[in-house]
Amino acid sequence: MLWRLAMRNIWRNRRRTLLTLSAMIVSSALLILALGIFSGMLKDMLASATEQYFGHLVISARGYQDDHDMFAHFAADEQLQHILPQEQLLGYSPRLRSFGLLSHQHNSSPAELLGVLPEQEQTVTSLQEHLTVGEYLRPVDRDGAVIGSGLARRLGVVPGDQLVFVTQAADGSIGNDLLQVRGIFSTGDRGHDNGLVLVPRGWPQQLLVLPGG
Repeated sequence: MLWRLAMRNIWRNRRRTLLTLSAMIVSSALLILALGIFSGMLKDMLASATEQYFGHLVISARGYQDDHDMFAHFAADEQLQHILPQEQLLGYSPRLRSFGLLSHQHNSSPAELLGVLPEQEQTVTSLQEHLTVGEYLRPVDRDGAVIGSGLARRLGVVPGDQLVFVTQAADGSIGNDLLQVRGIFSTGDRGHDNGLVLVPRGWPQQLLVLPGG
């Protein structure tokens, strides 16, 4: 009885029924489209953060994330093997992080310097796959640098050019030294492209007067 009453009510006014059905179909399609776009954007954001910079896990000394204090560090080579479960570890890369002023001739720009071990860094991030010009860092590099495309454009440099990096060292002095551009990467992430520089880990270790440098 109820079924017959419902069907009679639905088909009593076919135009109203069709309009309601069309509205439901269109709104459902728009919702699915919006969810798909949002899901894709979220996936790209996560990929940008994990594959191009952070990896899936960041281990730092207590207090470092609060103010990026260069004294808050630990001997990664000696301690990581005891901290991380090796059977679940696909790769890790010890880093030294510094901020300062990068310049070339009359151009200058603030930059984030990331001191890495090139071979290990490639097991964590995919920046080597985003090179547009030049080459990635080699294990034998001492003063090579791979920089973002926006930063390279602002400084007006190409592979082979020299850069000057200036920052405050751990002993309070002003540290400055030369770098040679090895390659330029473009990730599509403006934050990385406009300010990130990868160098061999020993270079900032020596520049910042840190233990082991």
